Amino acid sequence: MIGSHYDGAHTDSQFPTLRDSLAIPILFLSIVWGEHVLEFLLNFDLSNWGIYPREKFGLRGILFAPILHGSWAHLTSNSIPFLVLATLLFYFYRSTALVVFTTLYFVTGFLVWLFARGDVFHIGLSYVVYGLAFYFGQAFLGEQCAEGLFRFLFSFFTAVFFLVCYPRAK
Repeated sequence: MIGSHYDGAHTDSQFPTLRDSLAIPILFLSIVWGEHVLEFLLNFDLSNWGIYPREKFGLRGILFAPILHGSWAHLTSNSIPFLVLATLLFYFYRSTALVVFTTLYFVTGFLVWLFARGDVFHIGLSYVVYGLAFYFGQAFLGEQCAEGLFRFLFSFFTAVFFLVCYPRAK
């Protein structure tokens, strides 16, 4: 072709950068943190917009629950693993990352609505984090190792949650 030049080398624009991969996760976390700051400043509790299992009105929580958090510790313990896993998703799977993230967001929320303990609102980004961890388990290790990885990540992030949420004796 006239005017085209291809020497077999990749251009920098063909590879994702860390900055590009951080954009959507940071944008999403900005919304999550912004909501929590507003709740704090206005002394308002929106947890009743979380997922309320197996009740029709609880379906709205599938959209809102990952944005809502019960405390600063809850928010922090979800934000760090989400930022890491979502950034990896957008770095390694750039072409499908948005579809994967959106699917995990809604499917895991529906599973919480379907199977979680009733009589309580479920809020937080945890189930999306676990969905991302499971996705990476499937992608990197195959089905046989995915369960082990999921258990490890679940245990790790649960331990981090308890370390952050419960004060240690001085």
